[in-house]
Amino acid sequence: MSVTPSADPHLVFGFDLGSNSIGWAVLEENPAGQAQALRDMGVRIFPKAVEEKTPTPKNHKRRQMRLARRVLERRARRRRRLQNYLILLGLLPDSVHDVRERERVLNTLGDPYALRAQALEQALSAHQLGRVIAHLGMRRGFQSNRKTLLSDMLDDPDVQDMLAELEQEDPQGHAASERERIKEEGQFKQAISALQADIHQAGCRTLGQYLASLPSAQRKRGRRIGRDMIRDELRAILAAQRPHHAGLDDAVCEEIERIIFHQRPLRWDRASIGACSLEKHRQRAAMARLEYQEFRLLQDINHLRYDRPCSHPDTGEILGLNLALTEQDRTRLLDKLASQQDMSWSAVKKLLGLDTTITLNLEAGSKKGLPGNRTASKLANTLGADAWRALGASGQAELVEDLLKFEKKSALKKRLMTHWALPARTAIALATLELEPGHANLSLKAIRRLLPFMRQGMRYDQAREAAGYGYSRTPSDGLERLPRPDDLRNPVVNRALHEFRRVCNALLAEYGRPHAIRIELPRELAMGGKRKAEYEKQQKRNQKANEDANTQYQTIRQANPQLGLAERVGRLEQLKYRLWRDQNERCLYSDKPISMTELFSAEVEVDHILPYSR
Repeated sequence: MSVTPSADPHLVFGFDLGSNSIGWAVLEENPAGQAQALRDMGVRIFPKAVEEKTPTPKNHKRRQMRLARRVLERRARRRRRLQNYLILLGLLPDSVHDVRERERVLNTLGDPYALRAQALEQALSAHQLGRVIAHLGMRRGFQSNRKTLLSDMLDDPDVQDMLAELEQEDPQGHAASERERIKEEGQFKQAISALQADIHQAGCRTLGQYLASLPSAQRKRGRRIGRDMIRDELRAILAAQRPHHAGLDDAVCEEIERIIFHQRPLRWDRASIGACSLEKHRQRAAMARLEYQEFRLLQDINHLRYDRPCSHPDTGEILGLNLALTEQDRTRLLDKLASQQDMSWSAVKKLLGLDTTITLNLEAGSKKGLPGNRTASKLANTLGADAWRALGASGQAELVEDLLKFEKKSALKKRLMTHWALPARTAIALATLELEPGHANLSLKAIRRLLPFMRQGMRYDQAREAAGYGYSRTPSDGLERLPRPDDLRNPVVNRALHEFRRVCNALLAEYGRPHAIRIELPRELAMGGKRKAEYEKQQKRNQKANEDANTQYQTIRQANPQLGLAERVGRLEQLKYRLWRDQNERCLYSDKPISMTELFSAEVEVDHILPYSR
């Protein structure tokens, strides 16, 4: 905000911003900048934007409860939809519409577990069959992340064949006889496998038949069941009952299965994507786009500097400081990173012929190395390097556009097989490929305007000036009031900015425009050299621990594909790993050892048992 100086004496507004308070003062100064009088002062206290004991936003708990209510509402809506469809087919009596009578009416139709077992061998009445289907639709079981990622392609025959092969394959090339030795599953998978073994040992065909065979006093609910168990049992029952019920045609069976097992696909809310910092009316570009991948590459390489000090033989002047890469070194590094995911600093120095004792400027920060063209690397590995190069620049960009644009996996697979003439397995692999998530700070339009200048070796600031964006601000006559601040997606900062606006606007209304506004940052941000060095040292220790967690996670994920672990490591997995090491790889409650596979499964949870202050 620009302000117009007021008449003499000069008024100065001073603010001390904190996380839940703002101290303010109005001073009178002479033209030399010396304080003459204190006109007014005060403090505004406001509630913190985060919880007292944990640094989580106060709306976090409300959001979690809202999500839980949404899940319960969708489950209830799915059950009502199934019930209404069964009534329409005549498979349930109309009286189940009455909530007060529903339970009694359903119980008069018989024990659902006994009916599920009988349905495989003998004909059931229409209402008994409806009771069985409604019972199967109540709890549809657990589904792994891999199958969730397949979305609407789950029932595709090609996908089913591919999944069956993946279940038989071992990522480390072991024989099928050794597969059981290396298969360590998480909590859900272990319980599901144990239940499946019990079903086979009892000689039962389905889960319902097994539960019906248990003693009446034994609890039948509360077990971990897989979604495939319910789906297979439903198909077996419908196949056995179709000869006895004329209305059970293919369309009806498909609709029943769709109602029970349909799952909403995960979608990115486009409204939550921020605006470009250079093109205000454009949305930010996806980080997986090839243009951004090249932009990030050029930004890092063009900014690389290093010191190789030496003295001038005649004058003694120190030379060789803040050296940039030569054009030859720059080209060599670009070509190498254009086809791989990442490159460590040691590999960068080796490629450039630099001594290991030399420290690159970006190496002194938190970067582990230089990120490569991750999108191109993944697609080249999936398609094959020759096929990827044969597409050319325009074909590669068009393919990435298709992968980002299509929301339905089945439609994307069809597009890949018809337009791109890819075989089924390759199309499935591309449709389920996890590209780099997130969005950049710039839009595609801004990146495309900057790239030609950055390809010439310009740094980002130089390319920005050359592209016509610059850093100058348009002169303004000032504002009468502070406008609403932008949403910075940080609850603490947002609350502080809004409260500062209220206080500042109140002072403007009372005293008019000041000669100057001075703001003091929170004390925790004003670090000295020693504290900053300690802070950076702690950051590097945490970064090393997170890198170890990433490595171990990928090892477990590749050795245990049946766990369905996501390709990218989340913050929770990194936190689990650090806490696991701190407590000597054992459970604090039972003192039992925790294996690496159990650590990354659903069997291990993080429990907050100490106050946050400790």
